[in-house]
Amino acid sequence: MDGQSFHIYADFVQRERVRVADLHDLAEICDRRYAEAWFVLMSMGHADATDDDKARAGDDLQIASSEQAAAREDAAEAARRLALYEDFLMQCAPSAT
Repeated sequence: MDGQSFHIYADFVQRERVRVADLHDLAEICDRRYAEAWFVLMSMGHADATDDDKARAGDDLQIASSEQAAAREDAAEAARRLALYEDFLMQCAPSAT
């Protein structure tokens, strides 16, 4: 394998590392949104909360839960694939001659 191809592959792997980091950041944001939505739903136990308030809070929690699950799954899958890319990149490293 020539050095030019290796650099192309290495650049790809580096971009994937950044992508994985971004996906982990997004998963953390979704975790926070879920916690906030849970807080809002629990707050709807207040005597002054309307049925509409409760329904909206329940809907928001369901959305946050779905987004959280998807973000975690995307981050885990991207990390799994990155490990494959990194392992193969090491096999493609040009030998020092």
